[in-house]
Amino acid sequence: MKMNTNVLAVAALVTMAGSAVVALLPAFASAKPVVAVLQSPAAAKVTPWAAMRIASHKAGGRPFSATYSFDGGHWSYDVILVRGHKLSEVEVNAMTGKADAAENVDPAGEGQELASDLRSALGMRSPLRNSGRANK
Repeated sequence: MKMNTNVLAVAALVTMAGSAVVALLPAFASAKPVVAVLQSPAAAKVTPWAAMRIASHKAGGRPFSATYSFDGGHWSYDVILVRGHKLSEVEVNAMTGKADAAENVDPAGEGQELASDLRSALGMRSPLRNSGRANK
């Protein structure tokens, strides 16, 4: 009887492991934000406040937000700066503090990018764009 119990325990473990792999498959096939979550985020050497200060010194303007993200194989902060009535974005490397050049952005474009990232994180598809089909 003891052997049957062990066999059943092993079978249950194999079944649970298989279920876990099947549950994770959609995450591995989806867009980069979900994949980045599955790769344990690295502990940044640069804080969000330091990233905002670095971006402000690089491009000028008042820091509005710093978003920690995985892009291009490394962790960085996407810092939004307000300059007058314009927005700019500066990417700051979370490990080195090196800042890229400022890029002009608009609120609508940033909103669409955030909405797309959130849909990807939830495993949802983005709405069809310019496909000739009407959205329902």
